[in-house]
This record gives sequence, structure tokens and C-alpha cells, in this order.
Amino acid sequence: MNIGVSPHSLTRPEADAERAEVQRRLRADGFTPGRFVYRTEKERALHGGQTSSGEGMYWLKGDALVRLEPKRVDDEQRGEDPRTAGRWMLALSISHRAASSSYSSLDFSPTTTK
Repeated sequence: MNIGVSPHSLTRPEADAERAEVQRRLRADGFTPGRFVYRTEKERALHGGQTSSGEGMYWLKGDALVRLEPKRVDDEQRGEDPRTAGRWMLALSISHRAASSSYSSLDFSPTTTK
């Protein structure tokens, strides 16, 4: 199931604040944040040297997996500042943890901080 949870488009700073609030509420409701962890040199090389990704996007409670993703709803403009530009909404997807083979590699260990 996919849901756009913003009733209207938001500026990037407003969308970031909305996402932080949704994350706070998920944590308060017992959801655990997750991320993809790249443990081998090969995995890190495939992901530009990153050791992890997806922090703050994936949340698990039981077998319910929630994915938060900011979605831009207007067209990108040449020369704009990507930190502040555009109109955004927060998209939320809910699935069973086993719904995708890639979700099985998500790490929900207590060291995930976002």
C-alpha cells in the first residue's frame, strides 16, 4: 500500500520537518529504524564507498515494514539550491517485511540512530 501523507505540497525544509515528526511518532509507537549496511569491500564499492544507506527511511514493527520517502511534486529548475528548492510530499509505503528480497538485507540493530 502506498500513501501520500502530506495534505498539500511542502517546501523542502517543511518536508524535512514533517518527515522528522513522522519518524518520531513511529519510534514512539514501537517501530525500529533500519538501514542497509554494506559489510564487504565489494558491497561498499558498489555503493560508492558508503558503509550504509537508507537511514530514516525504513521502519519495522513485527512484520510490518514502513518506508518513508520524500517525493518532489514539481519540476526541477536549473540553478536551484537542492537543499531548499522544490515542492515536496512525504510518500509512505507499507508492506510485509518479506515482500521484497532486498528488504531481507535491512539491518534493524539498535545501533541505527535515525
